[in-house]
Amino acid sequence: MHYKTVGLNVHGGMAEYIAVPSITLRRLPGGLSIDHAGLAQPLAVGIHAARRAGGREGDSVVVIGAGAIGSFVIAGLEHIGGFDITVVDIAADRLERAIRLGAHRALTASETIASDVRKALGGHRPEVVIEASGAPGQLAEALAMVADGGRVLAVGIPKGKPELDIHSMIFREVTLDTTLAHVCDTDLPAALDILADGVIGGEFIEPAVALDQLGTSLDRLAAGRVEGKILIDPGM
Repeated sequence: MHYKTVGLNVHGGMAEYIAVPSITLRRLPGGLSIDHAGLAQPLAVGIHAARRAGGREGDSVVVIGAGAIGSFVIAGLEHIGGFDITVVDIAADRLERAIRLGAHRALTASETIASDVRKALGGHRPEVVIEASGAPGQLAEALAMVADGGRVLAVGIPKGKPELDIHSMIFREVTLDTTLAHVCDTDLPAALDILADGVIGGEFIEPAVALDQLGTSLDRLAAGRVEGKILIDPGM
């Protein structure tokens, strides 16, 4: 499998014109602005993650982290349908947004979150846990939280090398999978449909900035002070 992104793996992200494979393109639904459509790519990543998690109808799914990608994962799970969704985060506003996007319950992260989740699920462990924060220790937390024979999907990118209890994973037959990107054919159309329905709002879109402000914007992005998409307008 080969995956290439224009502007990342292939030159052309800042070009005035560029030729791209037609298979990667989709017509915008009526009424969806070009700026709002800028969220289609990261939302498609969340939808792809929701599919990669491998949950079955009726499964309890926990999403750790309700930032931009975590929110897009929740929207993806809701789009697929049939899951009981619990979200975990430290920020009250993110938890409130997660409920609006389709989560059935929101829990504040703590040292006892695994037992808190089990209590919220009536004494049961979740069949699927999606780690979307990348925060230290949270992948290990996801593995400890999931049910025996369950699945954990890592979509949050950790800054360091996480320590995992492989012994426990083997004896409990826990499956650990990962995801990074999206598939244009299947994930982009779903993302555009969700955006056209207004489920994902403009809170994930930064006001457009001029090209000479790109450096400052990228510094904010690298420092984790941006939640959503930065739009660059070369004509400003």
